[in-house]
Amino acid sequence: MRSIDRTAALGTILALLLPATAHADVLVVRATGPSAATYPVGRKLSDTARLKLAAGDAIVLIDAKGTRVLRGPGVFSANAASSPAPASAPSFALAQNDNRRVRVGAVRSAPGITAERPSLWMIDVSKPGPVCLLDTNAPPLWRPDATAAGKVTITPVAGGPAQTAAWEAGQSSAAWPAALPIADGARFRLTGPGPGTGTGTAPVEVTVKIIAAPGTELTEAAGTLIAAGCKAQLDQLVAASLPAN
Repeated sequence: MRSIDRTAALGTILALLLPATAHADVLVVRATGPSAATYPVGRKLSDTARLKLAAGDAIVLIDAKGTRVLRGPGVFSANAASSPAPASAPSFALAQNDNRRVRVGAVRSAPGITAERPSLWMIDVSKPGPVCLLDTNAPPLWRPDATAAGKVTITPVAGGPAQTAAWEAGQSSAAWPAALPIADGARFRLTGPGPGTGTGTAPVEVTVKIIAAPGTELTEAAGTLIAAGCKAQLDQLVAASLPAN
């Protein structure tokens, strides 16, 4: 039994605040193709900028209005309107414990983007690299394949005793071991059934980044994740906010 339906997962995905005011900045959050060096991830554009794209280019932009994908060849305006999200689109909110929610589009194809976790502030045991958290409270652990029972061994890279967390069959979330403190910059090696492929034993190393709660605009939220290097969470935010085609 699949524990998390993909659509349902997006319905509870993260705590994201709807921008209260318009913002002139347009942020590049994904770029592939010949023009990727011209429009690197993290580059800010004015809303009057024109993007000249070649064949094979795919540039994902985000601003206060939402997220959209520009595909070359052609010349495009940075402030091209996003399609409205459908009435049936799931909602989610970006700060923890925030009850305000914004309706977003269903996931659509975009270069290098997937969305899976039911909450942005969980540690995905299958994804290595930096993981952004809003505080040092023990974060839930999440695995993409919940078919069978499994466990993960968490070893502090700096030294110290390892701890384990376990899932029962059908469970995708597990509690972070209480005996293992979380701190900014802490690195952990995750091994066991679950990390990597979901069934293999290849280790996954994550680095904790404690960040301030992102601002109230999509560009601020994306910019915070980019600055911290939290690519997997950026991908999830972008995928969840893409408009329907």
